[in-house]
Amino acid sequence: MSESKETRVERLRQALRMRATQIPRGAARLGEAVWNADDAVVHEDYLARLPEYIDAEVVGVNVAQLYPDVKRHLDQCDRCAEEYAALLDTALAEARGQLPRPTVLPQPDLAFLRQTAPMFTDVILQWARALITQLHPAGARELSVIAETFFEQAQALGGEFYLKPGPAPALNFGRGEPSDTLKTLAATYATTRILTQTLSRRELEEWQARGALVREIETRALTAAQTIGLDNEFSALFAREYAAHIAREPRVLLTLLSSP
Repeated sequence: MSESKETRVERLRQALRMRATQIPRGAARLGEAVWNADDAVVHEDYLARLPEYIDAEVVGVNVAQLYPDVKRHLDQCDRCAEEYAALLDTALAEARGQLPRPTVLPQPDLAFLRQTAPMFTDVILQWARALITQLHPAGARELSVIAETFFEQAQALGGEFYLKPGPAPALNFGRGEPSDTLKTLAATYATTRILTQTLSRRELEEWQARGALVREIETRALTAAQTIGLDNEFSALFAREYAAHIAREPRVLLTLLSSP
């Protein structure tokens, strides 16, 4: 009568147990895997537990008693045993203070953070809308009409422009007098561009600490507005409101400043 599959497997288990000390180590590991097949866990699970296993071993804990399943798996699995040996060597070297320390620490790549910063034009549009609502409420609707064209022209001129023919190329919005909406948008653009190009975060924070934020921003806003051809009265009114707006929300300007 032929043996069943279960009987043959059991006879193999018994034979491996009886001759465990007489067979090569590789075959012994195979035998352990056979008669303890129900206790097997995927390699990834054991590799994930190696850090705590090694930490315990480094401080003198009896890991064979505390983690018997991990110990058994390492005795059976060459791949995990090699990973364990490499990690253990590193942990022991660290415990003894023998790990080499770099003389220069590499700078982390934080480029991904810039993706969360608000777009320059989005901020300009937001600030201009707030200022127009405060200074020229009737011009709020016009802003939506001219904004896209304004940004296209300003960028095409490299950000340096004049509202009317003058020292710098002029924006093309007709030959008449620019509207208050266009003036405010242009002044907001020019002022913010100058601030982001010349101001550091540290300087802005120092102005805040000294209580000089409004005065410093207003001075630069006045100069920027006059530079693009706005008259003194409009420039002064714009500069005062622009500075007050920045003072209420300085964190937005801080996000636009790239240097520390």
